[in-house]
Amino acid sequence: MLATVKSVFTGLLLLGFLNAETQESDLDVLNVNGTEYLHPRFAPNTNQMLRFISRWQNPTNCLSAKFLVWEWRLQSNGIGSDLHVMSVALAIAMKTGRLLTLHPGENYPWLPWALDRSRCPTLNMDCFFEPLTHCTILESDMTSAQLINPSLNGKRKVCSSSRVSHHSLLTCFLIPPSQVRILELGANGELYGKYRKLIPKVLKSPYGGPSLRPAKFLTLGMYRAIAATYFLRYNPRFKAELAEGVKRATPAGGMPSCITVHVRHGDKGTEMALHPLSDYMDAVERMRKEYPAVSGINTIMLSTEDEHVIEETRQYAAYRFIFTEHPRHNEFSPMEQAKRIGYNETLNSFINLELSMLCQGFVLTTGSNWSRLLDELRLTRGKWNTPVLDIEPGQWKR
Repeated sequence: MLATVKSVFTGLLLLGFLNAETQESDLDVLNVNGTEYLHPRFAPNTNQMLRFISRWQNPTNCLSAKFLVWEWRLQSNGIGSDLHVMSVALAIAMKTGRLLTLHPGENYPWLPWALDRSRCPTLNMDCFFEPLTHCTILESDMTSAQLINPSLNGKRKVCSSSRVSHHSLLTCFLIPPSQVRILELGANGELYGKYRKLIPKVLKSPYGGPSLRPAKFLTLGMYRAIAATYFLRYNPRFKAELAEGVKRATPAGGMPSCITVHVRHGDKGTEMALHPLSDYMDAVERMRKEYPAVSGINTIMLSTEDEHVIEETRQYAAYRFIFTEHPRHNEFSPMEQAKRIGYNETLNSFINLELSMLCQGFVLTTGSNWSRLLDELRLTRGKWNTPVLDIEPGQWKR
């Protein structure tokens, strides 16, 4: 049965923080990637939290900074999955008083997504986004890194040798993690499982002066939205490429009012039930009937990895479909597709994301990380009050 996805603000609605009609005075302006959006003032200090994370990640003194290095993912995960895991990594970094940074080497999960040295010399995320931090560590620094364990404690054994007369003495002692400069996240699913719902306490306390309210009502969904917004700060070069790609995919005359539909197929069938396009279109019909704001919309912004879904759109003559011209291969995972196409696969993914964010309604399946990402980003992209239908509710609990 179809069900409306509950936004992260539902709890706030129940607490009475929003009247039946939102007044203009209840809105603030949010600036994301140079674009201004309206967002509800009761959203817990969105701008301030983004600035706080930026200050946290970019201290004035890098010499005294401690780091949490993210490098754990096997090369089989999609962009949405990686970004969600990164939000957990950021929460752990803030919990332990550290900056989150990427592993300085090339043995890194985003290598397939960045595969094109002529456009991405580092083969890493910084080809697409602004750096997580301006503080840097070198690959040689990793020799002193301590692997973090699920309890966030444990000690590193450090030994040093010295000579007394003709004898060599080996002295060993234990260093607690709090004193180690570099902690590294290893391939430990237990750790990520344990801290999957962690919300950094520093974001739930007064953190910028008396004029700011404590974000004590910050939910996990809102935290993920804030973290994703921080991660997806496009660098100037990639932002220009995205703008050009969005322009190519946009119909002549500009983007009409639309409903976003993300159809996740392919390898996701091992984790959730895959639904045909007809299920998504049934949800579109229901949305048009139940929400007056989208009742007259007949343009669908469609994203999918399944070419058969694109072909099926011919069955819906009453609708206009917008989608990118890009190779689609439903028989293997998005990461496998990235290994074949590299940088262009990432570019296409974010062109789809930006096109999706232009719409006035969302039909998703939250068993998909990419769908969750769309649902989260709309909260910081001025679409917090748009209708959302989840065709498989309950797959993801905030």
